[in-house]
Amino acid sequence: MKKSASYLLVPFSAVLALCIGCGKPEPPPEPVSNEPPKPLVMVTEAGFPPYEYMENGEVVGVDIDICRAIADQLGRPLVVVSTNFEAIIPMLVQGDADIAAAGLTVTEERKELLDFSLSYATSGIVFISRKGEEYKDAASAKGKRIGVQTGTTSDQFCVEEVGVVPTRFDTPRQAAEALKAGKLDLIIVDIDPARNIAGNDDTLVISSELLCMEEFAIALKKGQPNLLASINGALESMLNGGKVYASLAKHVAHCAYDFKPASTPSEASAEAAKADGAAGAGETEKASE
Repeated sequence: MKKSASYLLVPFSAVLALCIGCGKPEPPPEPVSNEPPKPLVMVTEAGFPPYEYMENGEVVGVDIDICRAIADQLGRPLVVVSTNFEAIIPMLVQGDADIAAAGLTVTEERKELLDFSLSYATSGIVFISRKGEEYKDAASAKGKRIGVQTGTTSDQFCVEEVGVVPTRFDTPRQAAEALKAGKLDLIIVDIDPARNIAGNDDTLVISSELLCMEEFAIALKKGQPNLLASINGALESMLNGGKVYASLAKHVAHCAYDFKPASTPSEASAEAAKADGAAGAGETEKASE
């Protein structure tokens, strides 16, 4: 019996030692996915040159160049969806698109619904009217027949600052056609499409002063910090490398109208600070007189 017990103890000890020496088993390798990367879906409205416009059946422009650089950084193909402007924000909120770039102005109301990237361009809104019937400010436009693009800051300005309920259109170009047909007295639109519409039209004139300043940024659904960081990283690289300005110059030249590309936000801030300083100096001189 002792001999038999000794015989059984040896293999048990060996097994015990083997188990102690092995430790935890290594996890199996993760399966390699052969699925293609998920597309980055950009929503826009392709009637806002030079930021987005149609060419040979394809949406092109500054915003598309920027969003393609973001998609490249993420290793994802870019898919561009063009829709009416007023549908852009609902599409983002509902998750039907990943990002929006459409000369989209950052406002406090929109920031309650969406997150915004760094600003990549400054702009402003203006009046377009028939030559000889110029309007210079909100007060001069009161009581007039005004056209705007639906859901834009021009639409908001018309209601809140001019005090007129406008006639709304899907695109600035449609509003301009109604103006030329005598159905409107003026339209309110961003300076970039305004120059595209009226820059080479001797019958139309653009107001000499901006009605207000705006900043453009890329919008996305709230709660996506990694995507927002990637967008800002790509934008910062493009801004610092002059690629946004170069894209503006390229598409402005293609649209064939006279235009100096918008300054970057930092340049705009510097200009504003300079203007404020000059104003302050003027006030000091008056005080000393």
